[in-house]
Amino acid sequence: MGLSNKLIPIFDAKQRDYFAALAGKDPATAKLRRNELIEDALPYIDEAYMDFITALQAGRDRDNFLLDVIELGTTAAVGITKGERPLKSWALLLRLFEAGGGQPI
Repeated sequence: MGLSNKLIPIFDAKQRDYFAALAGKDPATAKLRRNELIEDALPYIDEAYMDFITALQAGRDRDNFLLDVIELGTTAAVGITKGERPLKSWALLLRLFEAGGGQPI
């Protein structure tokens, strides 16, 4: 049984308590139940957000590494060919590749 399957019944019960207090015209209890639900949910929301940011950053790091490897390879190829035309062609292709990868031009 996953974590979400364990948490859903707990949060459902708290939500039912909140709506029952609202229906019973008891705003103080409803506010208390709402605050308890938010307080219990925040650590899970924060953890999910941190996981998202970590995964996003890992993807950017990987993409930047690949672009650096391609740029180094292109630089080496231009250095080996020592030609003006290949230099312009490689520079144009590299700029287009960087633009397509979301990197600044």
